Amino acid sequence: MNGVVMVPDVVRERIRHRIKCGFLPRTHTIELWQGGASFGHLCDGCGAAIATNDPMCLLCGEDWSLTRFHLDCYQIWDSERSIPPDAAPLVS
Repeated sequence: MNGVVMVPDVVRERIRHRIKCGFLPRTHTIELWQGGASFGHLCDGCGAAIATNDPMCLLCGEDWSLTRFHLDCYQIWDSERSIPPDAAPLVS
C-alpha cells in the first residue's frame, strides 16, 4: 500500500468485520483480475485509496458487483473469507 501505513492487525480486523456484516463477499467470484492500475479507487478491504501506481485486485461478483483491493488486502480477505462465520476471533 504505497504511501499508506496500515497496521496489519487493524486491516485484518476491518476485513473480518466487513465480511461478517456482508460488505465483502465470502464466496468465490466470477472473475479475478490482478495487477492493473486503480485510478485512485478506494480499497473495499481497508477503506484507503489505492494509489494509481499501486497494483490492485478486482473481483466481479455473481451479481456483477465490483470489489477492489490492495494486493495485501486481497491476500488478507482471501484467508479470512474461508474462516467459518461462527469461529472465535484470533487473539493476538
